[in-house]
Amino acid sequence: MIGGAGRMDRALAMNCKALQGSRYYTQGTYLLIDNATSKDSGDYTCKFMHNENGVNYIVTATRSFTVQDENGFSSFPVIIAPPQNEIKDVEIVDHQSTYYILAGFGTLLMLINIMMIMLKVFWIEVTLFWRDTAGHYKTSNDGKIYDAYVIYPRTHKDNPEATSSVEYFVHQILPDVLENKCGYNLCIYGRDLLPGEDAATAVETNIQKSRRHIFILTPQILHSKEFAYEQEIALHSALIHNDSKAILIEMEALSEPGGLQGMEMQDSLRHLMKVQGTIKWRDDHVANKRSLNSKFWKHVRYHMPVPNKPPRKPSHLASLSAQGPQCLRGHADTPDFVNANTS
Repeated sequence: MIGGAGRMDRALAMNCKALQGSRYYTQGTYLLIDNATSKDSGDYTCKFMHNENGVNYIVTATRSFTVQDENGFSSFPVIIAPPQNEIKDVEIVDHQSTYYILAGFGTLLMLINIMMIMLKVFWIEVTLFWRDTAGHYKTSNDGKIYDAYVIYPRTHKDNPEATSSVEYFVHQILPDVLENKCGYNLCIYGRDLLPGEDAATAVETNIQKSRRHIFILTPQILHSKEFAYEQEIALHSALIHNDSKAILIEMEALSEPGGLQGMEMQDSLRHLMKVQGTIKWRDDHVANKRSLNSKFWKHVRYHMPVPNKPPRKPSHLASLSAQGPQCLRGHADTPDFVNANTS
């Protein structure tokens, strides 16, 4: 900065030579030089007239100016590296490819989460679909004869209508769906026991030779001595020996007024109901009682083992189903074997 406000008739010089040319011009109290180079280094003098109390004085001010880095004022880029005549291979980074990778990875994670949720929700349907489409039937060498033994309360004199509906379900609906449509082999008391065979021994043997134990739960189980005996053997096999599994079908609401309360049941059965729950059958809720697509039969089939044979056509059960529940009362006369030795 050379000169100041209020100064007039300024004369600028560098190294005692007047400045000439358009490269030099003033702006306020500053002297500006376009494209300064090392040749512009030197002493710059500003000479002007100053008036003080009516008296004019000639004032001279000198400043030194040095250009330290000439390249810094160049308008052209300077290549620092690589040195001259040296060639290096470089690659231009594609930021879009990185974005696509991150977006694709995020989408993949989202799809995996959606698939896991759908698989969890529709796991039963997926399992049954695989069984139906695979087309193969497992040949088991576990020594079992039956896929399931059905344990249900037999005739009860105080409520014959409830018992009749249970027996109709056991002797008609269960075999029609699980045996005829799904290919399972059930063991049902009153149908599969040989004439003259000791009931207690046959029941214990057949339960031990069954892969699943289907419990038909109704309030009448407290009054069925046969149910208590079969229940004890089946639960001992499922919980102690762990060589079979239990399927609990609740045909009537057990907790409703007049129904069976949880504290009245055997501890082991109550424990199973709490751990794995029950499959609920309601006459008024099942539109098509024998449809494999109903929620009830999907859950039953899911808990059943893989069938050992393909479904078979209906045989004598067709004539029995036409007669209705009344034809089954003859199967309800079962021997009393509560005093049988179960040890």
